[in-house]
Amino acid sequence: MLMKIKDITVSRRRREDLGDLQGLAASIERYGLIHAIVVDKQRNLVVGQRRLEAHKLLGRDEVGVRFFGDLSETERQEIELEENLQRKDLTAHERSKTVVALADTAAEVLREKAGELPSLSAKSTDRPAG
Repeated sequence: MLMKIKDITVSRRRREDLGDLQGLAASIERYGLIHAIVVDKQRNLVVGQRRLEAHKLLGRDEVGVRFFGDLSETERQEIELEENLQRKDLTAHERSKTVVALADTAAEVLREKAGELPSLSAKSTDRPAG
């Protein structure tokens, strides 16, 4: 469900450093919002502050949300903490394997694009003699 960003109340958050919002915004621009933010019945932000801020950077006025029912302040804080604690980043080995796979994919795309270009040797033989 979409909700107007201006209608979402953001109170004090645990996270003080929002990190690279430009990178997140670029990801959302390219792939869309993969995980909706969460708001309670009163439209208080529960989780997803970085995603919300990235939408603002993109100049959007709506964001995909998932509604939780009535939550107390304690329940909102508990869910926010749980989301951040249970997330697991890739290990260094997993990140390096991913970078190699991305490089391989980029190389394949470049090879395909190069195959679409006219051959330079064909162009030189198409010229009329002088």
